[in-house]
Amino acid sequence: MAAHAGNDPEKGRSAITALAHAVTAINALTDWDRGTTLNVGVIHGGSAANVVADSAVAELDVRFWENDEYDRVNQALEALCEKGFLEGVTTSLTRVNHKPAMAASDATQG
Repeated sequence: MAAHAGNDPEKGRSAITALAHAVTAINALTDWDRGTTLNVGVIHGGSAANVVADSAVAELDVRFWENDEYDRVNQALEALCEKGFLEGVTTSLTRVNHKPAMAASDATQG
């Protein structure tokens, strides 16, 4: 919920603050040993420095070696959205694209 940061910041709920917590949780899902990486590469949010931001968006790239890792990460991201990060701020997930893992072989390794 937007609010003026100088006059009534307590009336707002910062989507950017919630997103900052989400980014930390998303990064924790990386599992180097399984070849799974998550990268928040783009963030947008807010409209002015003196306004408590009522929206924020992160663009995330997920890479994995094994398809079961997609399931693990997907379930974890869904759980993070359900849990939320800040009272009064809704978190949602939109999948833009999904490509299954390519099985390693002599042809793909060379």
